[in-house]
Amino acid sequence: MSRKSEIREMANLVGNSAAHVAVYGEGARTEIEVYMSDAFEIAEKRTWNCREMENFREMALRRASSVMKERIRRGDLSEKESDNVSKAAAEYIDKFVKEELAREA
Repeated sequence: MSRKSEIREMANLVGNSAAHVAVYGEGARTEIEVYMSDAFEIAEKRTWNCREMENFREMALRRASSVMKERIRRGDLSEKESDNVSKAAAEYIDKFVKEELAREA
C-alpha cells in the first residue's frame, strides 16, 4: 500500500475511533479497539514526516466530523453537545499523532 493510501486508511480508522470515543465513551469499546488496532499496525510500519502527519490529522478530523454529523442526524448526539464532542475527538486524534506518528524511527 502507498504512503498516501496508508494515511487515508489510518485517518478513517482513527477518525471513526475518535468519534466513537467522543460520542459514546467506553460504551463503544469493541469498535474503538478494532479501529485502533488496525491504525497502530499501519502507523508502526513507517516513520512519518510533518506534512504526512498534518494531512493525516486533517483527514481524521474530517472523518470524525462526518461520523458525528451522522450521529446528530440519527439523534445519538444533539447539536448542543457537538462542540464538546468535536473538541474531544480532536484531542484524541492529536494524541494519536503525538504518540504514534511523531515517534522516532
